[in-house]
Amino acid sequence: MSHKQAVTGNGTIPLGFLVSVPKALCILLVHKIRDTRFQLFLLRWASAFFGVLLLGIWAFALWPMFLAAVAFAFGIGLYTFLFCIGVGDILLIFAFEDESFFETATGCHALDIFEDTEPSLPQPPDLVRDSGERRVSRFGRLAKKRFRLSSAKRFSSRPRAYPGLSDRRTGR
Repeated sequence: MSHKQAVTGNGTIPLGFLVSVPKALCILLVHKIRDTRFQLFLLRWASAFFGVLLLGIWAFALWPMFLAAVAFAFGIGLYTFLFCIGVGDILLIFAFEDESFFETATGCHALDIFEDTEPSLPQPPDLVRDSGERRVSRFGRLAKKRFRLSSAKRFSSRPRAYPGLSDRRTGR
């Protein structure tokens, strides 16, 4: 798919994007290192990495070893996942802006664009109406009636003050 087809078809037809993160990161570091948006992206993610690293060191100092290791592994995994999504997003932004960068990214298979031919999942006919209203099922109505808090059981933002109640601590 050419750059012109990808840019014009981006809003009209459903497109799918496959991004090879290691290749995309190499291409971005070689071709777009002077761009301030990419430099800001790298600065943000480097500071977030050091923040996660410092939190991990703090966790190992305060928490038990197993709990700290699990939390640190989860933090690093979440960081890596979000970093990969960010690299793909910034690669797509640069590819749609610059035709030569688009050709470079698709030529080395850091970015593959294809038309998504699978239809979206059909909606159940009893839950969706043509007017845009959502119909509530019988179970939903039953649950709404059954689990609704009565006005006496609802929590208010301030404590109740009834004339017959006294405070146990003060005896008033």
